[in-house]
Amino acid sequence: MSRSGPWDVIPDPFDEFNATAGLRDFAFGAASLLLILVLTAWLSALSLAQATTPEAALPAITRAAIVLTGVDGLIEVHAENLEEQALAGGLIDVPGYPLNVSVPASEARGDGGAFDQRLLRESLVERSALLLREEGLAAFRDPGGAITPPSRFSSAGLLDQLITRLRASEHDRWSSFVTPLGYAAVVLAAAVMLLGVGFGRLIRLGGAALIAGALVLIGALLIRFLFGVLADDGAIGNEARSIMDTLASGPIRNGLLMTIGGAAILLPALALDRLFESSDRRAARRASNLDR
Repeated sequence: MSRSGPWDVIPDPFDEFNATAGLRDFAFGAASLLLILVLTAWLSALSLAQATTPEAALPAITRAAIVLTGVDGLIEVHAENLEEQALAGGLIDVPGYPLNVSVPASEARGDGGAFDQRLLRESLVERSALLLREEGLAAFRDPGGAITPPSRFSSAGLLDQLITRLRASEHDRWSSFVTPLGYAAVVLAAAVMLLGVGFGRLIRLGGAALIAGALVLIGALLIRFLFGVLADDGAIGNEARSIMDTLASGPIRNGLLMTIGGAAILLPALALDRLFESSDRRAARRASNLDR
């Protein structure tokens, strides 16, 4: 009995240790969860930044411009008028073309100075793609300045959403997230390694990478599937579906690679953890038998 009275409880010398261990476990779990979220955000931003680079976006926008403007039919119908404009010099304006794009006559003439429809088409489509990448749907203004947006779930609406998401401003936006999120992921991965114990650190690290990669992979596959379902079988719908298939290949590849990388860390760590755990149990049983 202590001097303070019969109801005093002698403090457990391990209480402070247990509290510290509990706090460490909580921090370990929180860091692991945050790592999953940040890795998912980083991989998503990286995939979108890659999909919106000029090298990836311009070919997709070019294909969209061809089907939305009907450039081939317009050039064929107005071939004589266009040839006259090309031979007269100056700028060539295609009658009925829905974008405010003109082509220098020199770019529509071949080596002999003759009018070449193929050269005109190439220059017109290239300039149209650059305009759409900068302005998006706003480039399709009518003479009155109004915009008539297509239905969001129509084939034209899907193609419009693709063009909007491939604008240069979108690339700049997603690119601005890649580096900060990458640093945050590195810091959280280091925290997981410092707070964890034994193979549990690698298990959490590999599991976070696997889950993040799987989330991006599933998201990309789901978006591609929805485009395939919503787009009709017309020329615009088929082109929208084809463009999405091409653009989704990057996020799908990135998600698959991170999923495989996470599994490559997680599975060996799990196997080794189980191996050492069973070895410790056998050693404990042998020690118990020796004490009897």
